[in-house]
Amino acid sequence: MEVRGSVRDIDISRTIAVAGGTNEFGADQLAVALEGRLSLEDLALRAEGETLDEFIASVAGHGLSNGEVRASVTRGSASFASFATGVASLFSTEMGFTSAVIDGFVGNWIATRGGFDVAGGIVTFDEHTVRAPHATAYVKSRFDLRQRAVDALIALDTGTPGSIDYFMSVRGPLEAPTLRAEPGRAR
Repeated sequence: MEVRGSVRDIDISRTIAVAGGTNEFGADQLAVALEGRLSLEDLALRAEGETLDEFIASVAGHGLSNGEVRASVTRGSASFASFATGVASLFSTEMGFTSAVIDGFVGNWIATRGGFDVAGGIVTFDEHTVRAPHATAYVKSRFDLRQRAVDALIALDTGTPGSIDYFMSVRGPLEAPTLRAEPGRAR
């Protein structure tokens, strides 16, 4: 199979539902649902195989993704979560990162853009940008579809020009990756 071209205006919440997932992320104190649209452009993908595993292992190609999404609160209070994580950030870098994400992204429309490559069942995003009005995340990630694993690094800039406020690594199985935050430093 070979695919070339573009796919525009993919409804994110419907895509999650069709894939069998739930469009609610978080905990009882704060949960969000995603809405918005995503486009895949300049696609060039090739794959072959008689089984799903063979097909996934053989996919090769590249493309560009861009879109606009919003994480809307479905349960809990973003204000309370922001306050609580802000206080906790005095004692924990992870809570500082969480507070910055809540303040910068939750409830705002977020522009996403970046290229991706696919080879041997691995999807790689290099320099993917996620930009909200008061925060920008720069993401480098690698998803191994056969092993169902992720290895990602997120650099978070909360609006101070020339600095990265936090780095977050996300590694391990997709179902339960390990998260580790570190304070940032000047670029």
